[in-house]
Amino acid sequence: MAGNFKVRMYDLQNRYKFKVFCSGTPYDDSGVKQDISDLKNSKANKSETYSKSEANTLLNAKANTSDVYTKSEIDAKVSSVYKYKGSVQNYSNLPTTGLTVGDVYDIKNADSTHGIKAGDNVAWNGTTWDVLSGIVDLSEINNNIANINGFLFDGTNPTKIKDFLTMMRAMLVTEGEYGVEWDLFATNNSSSCTKLYDNVGLSITPGTDSVAEVNNYPKIFDSIDCNYININGEDIITALKGMSNYGETPSEIQDVTIDGVTYTPDVGTVHFSRYEKYGINSSGKMEYSMSWIPRDGYTLIDLGKDKNGNFKPYFIIAKYVAGYDGNNKVRSAAGLDPACHLTGSSAGDENADHNMNYTNCINIFHTRGNYYSAALMSEYGFIMRDFWLKFGTRNTQSIMAGNTSNSYQYAVATAETDVHRVVLTNAQAANIDLLSCVSVGDRGTATNNDRINKYMHNICKCARVIAKETVDTDHTALILDHANFNTTSTTYVSTMHERSGYSKYVRGRYGSPVNNTNGKHGMVFNGIEIAVGGYEVAGNAILDIVDDTGKREVYVMNNATKLSGTVATIKDTYTKSSLSIQPTTLNTWNYITRYDYDITNGLMVPTEAGQSGSGTSTGFADGLYVDNAASGQRECLWLGFLNNLGNAGLSCLNAYIGMSSGDWFILARLSTNGVRG
Repeated sequence: MAGNFKVRMYDLQNRYKFKVFCSGTPYDDSGVKQDISDLKNSKANKSETYSKSEANTLLNAKANTSDVYTKSEIDAKVSSVYKYKGSVQNYSNLPTTGLTVGDVYDIKNADSTHGIKAGDNVAWNGTTWDVLSGIVDLSEINNNIANINGFLFDGTNPTKIKDFLTMMRAMLVTEGEYGVEWDLFATNNSSSCTKLYDNVGLSITPGTDSVAEVNNYPKIFDSIDCNYININGEDIITALKGMSNYGETPSEIQDVTIDGVTYTPDVGTVHFSRYEKYGINSSGKMEYSMSWIPRDGYTLIDLGKDKNGNFKPYFIIAKYVAGYDGNNKVRSAAGLDPACHLTGSSAGDENADHNMNYTNCINIFHTRGNYYSAALMSEYGFIMRDFWLKFGTRNTQSIMAGNTSNSYQYAVATAETDVHRVVLTNAQAANIDLLSCVSVGDRGTATNNDRINKYMHNICKCARVIAKETVDTDHTALILDHANFNTTSTTYVSTMHERSGYSKYVRGRYGSPVNNTNGKHGMVFNGIEIAVGGYEVAGNAILDIVDDTGKREVYVMNNATKLSGTVATIKDTYTKSSLSIQPTTLNTWNYITRYDYDITNGLMVPTEAGQSGSGTSTGFADGLYVDNAASGQRECLWLGFLNNLGNAGLSCLNAYIGMSSGDWFILARLSTNGVRG
């Protein structure tokens, strides 16, 4: 029997366990007992005995008794190593009887009185509970990276942060399989999903400005805020949130110089790459599942591939909708009004016209670099699938509605001079939430209040309501975060898109300021500000109208350097997906009943909509709008805008606007993910 034993530690889904191994055959005394029994029952034959010299030789070759463990000593050691016993919700739920030294429990909820962080492990030491290391908390990493700033990025070796995040992914990765499934619409029209595998028992409750998010997902699911640039198709992270050179507003973000060239970083969210499967499973239900490690039947997410199609450990999605800074540079940064189309504007105006349609976005984002574009179809699909996985429903507005039910316009009730407020009736002011955004404009003799007109924003655009104050018994003033201005009898207030940076008001990575479901605030999904009050145009795909039934085929290009606004070039060089869009009725909203995933090309589209029983609370609970044109092309507009109400949501797709058309409600998001194909 070998006498050398080793203790090994395993990380199983972020929970440490210990096992004892023998360096040879595992310890088992049954053979020894049998040998003793045999000796008692029989005498040894001479041919089976050793001479004295032979015995001495064998004895000298055996280990000293001081170097080996007896059975009782081994049993004592095994009994005192850590043994994972289970999980409890709170410290107060830990058992008080039947305990053995080394018993380990996971505690899901924090308990400051006992020094417990959410996910900590505790071990029984015979008298009390010792706190072991728990789950790595990325929020702490975000807040404490400043000390390694010089190590991670010094302007000469921009790969250090990449190496750091690669190591972090390896440390956080779990062996779990996480999934959801739902019935096909014809069988059951419920929007609910059933969680599968290791996804069972995991949940997120989104936060607000006053209520903290509750989230028990492993921390590898959380994104990390960063500053980044793209050089020749490779994302280079220049700072992580918490580092001294990290910034969010244009004035805070620090330019970087690499090989003599100066670059302006954007603000993004880092997401770790995953493997996925999507389709009808053996139970006849639609299933989406993901894993952090390769598995049979799973495919690496398209966003997790580099220029050569190889695995990369993470990808970046812009944190904010695109806006223009003071240097007329389009970017993802906090404190910017979303860029959109306004008539009557001129270059250099605070409210200059930026027509963010599919065709224009090619040139707009190429001013930042050849691999820059408007966000890809794969990015919107990823957000959609991840929402279903984490919240267990395809009715995204039932959890976070976004800024989709917030279309109000009022003439000011009182003209004032040198103020940063607008006076409305009490009822009007009650319709406009704190921390939402409004534009103020003096229309003069004009009579058209359409938000596309520059004069509806000529006093301020997307100013945030930071307070309300009573003026008299009938009137309330909205206090705005803007320099003082004058109002007249022809001044109007219009609710508007969220100005970027509102995520700072949300206590967590998921949620909305003030209220998640009243439709008056943009949502934050895993750190990404989205559904801010306007559609977002996909930068790498167009819809080609097949016939007058409304059928549209999807052409996609995943290489930003090859994007085109010319139809002939698109049909010649883009990939036509195997998926197509087919509504039931035309010139109206069809509620979506099925989504399919072209995993090879990284895009999702609604393939069925408008069936009997579809609506704002069944199926995908979002709308698909298709016009009755028999030919032509359309751009892909996601999410919805201020007045879409129940039609809007993460699954919503507007497919009736031409690929070169824009409006005040059409926005875009910067992307550097178009590096393949």
